[in-house]
Amino acid sequence: FDFTGDFRPVLVVDANHLLRVLGLRAPDVALLHRGRPVRVGNAAGALATTDVSHRGVRSIEHASYLTDVAIEELRKQGTFVVPNPYTNFYILEQGKKGGYQPYEIEKSQQVYQNKMSSLRRAFQAGIPVAYGTDSGVQPHGTNARQLSLYVEAGMTPLQAIQSATLVAARLLRAESSLGRVRPGYRGDLVAVAGNPLADVRVLERPLAVFRSGVLVFKRNSEQRP
Repeated sequence: FDFTGDFRPVLVVDANHLLRVLGLRAPDVALLHRGRPVRVGNAAGALATTDVSHRGVRSIEHASYLTDVAIEELRKQGTFVVPNPYTNFYILEQGKKGGYQPYEIEKSQQVYQNKMSSLRRAFQAGIPVAYGTDSGVQPHGTNARQLSLYVEAGMTPLQAIQSATLVAARLLRAESSLGRVRPGYRGDLVAVAGNPLADVRVLERPLAVFRSGVLVFKRNSEQRP
């Protein structure tokens, strides 16, 4: 694991091994990669990002401090990146009233700017960007608020949505069942009031959510968006 790039140790997680160690049953995961190694590198600094990409990981979470060298290695290896700028945006938004200490706010200001710059550079370089958040730092259910940050970094609303659908499905090697609205696919759908291609933030206020074609959430008139 590397946060700032000032030290070299790297954590590489093999999902197959991790599931066995934890004793978890994950038939969907097993089906997705069909025995092929799925390795995830958790790296923020440029040095660790370059290292884990060179080692052949499929995706790097955070990738907050990208340099030209790191970007070139990512491009050469075809590595996905999964930036999560909303975590730091949330800390800055909440500030002291959210219970965050001055040093946390100061660090988030620095990290947020670097995350946005790295996201912008990765996208412009043609590196596949998949959507992911550090929900748990910010409340679960606020995941969609990061879409507008992807747009701010240079994506179109459609490209931001595709990062969470088509690109994320490719990362999981599940593009034959996820990421599209098409017969034979899982049927994971979100209904909104408005056009997300004109304003991606309408996805922050879903009216209904379907999972595998089954309605799992419907907003009533008393629920706040």
